[in-house]
Amino acid sequence: GHPALQDPTQPSAVPAADLPTGSIGVDVIAPSGRPMPGADIVLGVMAGSGGRSEKTGKTDAEGRYEFKELATGSTQAYRINVMYNGAKFSSTPFRLPDRGGYRVRIPLATTSPNGRMVFQLLGQTIVELRDDRLHVTQQARLTNAGSNVYVFPKEGLLVPLPEGFTAFQWEEQMTDQKAVEEPGKGFRIRGSIPPGSVTLAWVYDLQRDGDTARIPVELPWTTYSYRVISEAPQGLEMTATDFPDAEKVKDQGRDLLYTQIRRSPEEPALAAFSIKLKGIPSPGPGRWIAVALASSAAAYGLFRAFRPEAVTAGARQLIAQKKQSLVALAKQTEQELQKGEIGPEFHARRMDEITTELAMVLRDEEAAAIR
Repeated sequence: GHPALQDPTQPSAVPAADLPTGSIGVDVIAPSGRPMPGADIVLGVMAGSGGRSEKTGKTDAEGRYEFKELATGSTQAYRINVMYNGAKFSSTPFRLPDRGGYRVRIPLATTSPNGRMVFQLLGQTIVELRDDRLHVTQQARLTNAGSNVYVFPKEGLLVPLPEGFTAFQWEEQMTDQKAVEEPGKGFRIRGSIPPGSVTLAWVYDLQRDGDTARIPVELPWTTYSYRVISEAPQGLEMTATDFPDAEKVKDQGRDLLYTQIRRSPEEPALAAFSIKLKGIPSPGPGRWIAVALASSAAAYGLFRAFRPEAVTAGARQLIAQKKQSLVALAKQTEQELQKGEIGPEFHARRMDEITTELAMVLRDEEAAAIR
């Protein structure tokens, strides 16, 4: 974006005609707003062929470092990362132009190991029936409502998975969250969450025996809303502890079972529950097509909240753009319903998500107006 529109609390990377061709000038800013000497910089190099390599540097007394004689053009992309107090602060990836270099500014923020400002705004489990097993996709839409970057414990935060789970896979993030499987227990998340929201996703399989199955879900975060979706062949029943009765819904011509629970901050937090399936048909040809809903939390989710102590013109502009795009999405959703492209249940759920997003955007807009 245009340098004048950059939010100074966010990393920026812009072409710089005054720098030598093939160079990247990096400025690291301490949380105090002053230049950060002695900061460890890692330059990630992503080759077009998929290969990755790294170069490292350390800032001088002025908080600066310059990488030189790098390849230009479209066969590789670069990203600047700075590790600070257990969190990673990164620029967006960029390519070097054929003339001139790039200037990257990385502002650091204070970090905290205290997770009490991290909430799960929306969690989701999707169950697919495979021949002899259940294929489970889970998502966590986490919001850091504090002004510090939350850092996961060094050993990682354990997210328990059901006994006997196999084939665990983590959906790699462009952001700073990484997961490592802990066999027999679940997986551990390491990294950090800056103020704002992030959607994490993972999948695993569970062997099934007979026509019933139980999937325990343990939530390591304070959770306000959670939904469970399962494919719905004839005769299948799905229940989840304390959740409303599952409704049968149609999504793009497929039958699904759907239930959602919401908790207000005054109610006790949702900590653990069980999903039970009864009447699972005996194995037939695996015919599941991935549910479009699986990605809906991610697709409509990632609004980046701004640190209230530094709401700039750039931040206000981004808030206004986000508001505009949500209003446009709401209109488009109404039109799709009228044309019969989506069903009323899917429409209601999507509008529910848009409304949640809009509420967050309006809250940030209000905060920006006060300053």
